[in-house]
Amino acid sequence: DMKNIMVAELVRSIIEWRQAHETIRKTKDLLVTQDKQISLLKIRSNAGLVDAISLSRAQAERAQTATRLPLAQAAAD
Repeated sequence: DMKNIMVAELVRSIIEWRQAHETIRKTKDLLVTQDKQISLLKIRSNAGLVDAISLSRAQAERAQTATRLPLAQAAAD
């Protein structure tokens, strides 16, 4: 009946909203971790302890992670 359909739709929307917020939180946490990693790699690269490729790879991974935020934020709105 219509009442069950409405309740099911509401529950589905709440679950999707919560998942989007969890994705946002996890993505932001991952970005913080990746920023720290990039900072350390810059120091190590400047000291000649790692090659520039490692730093570039970490920066590319961070950029890829950052692309998740707008999608999750759109889903949360």
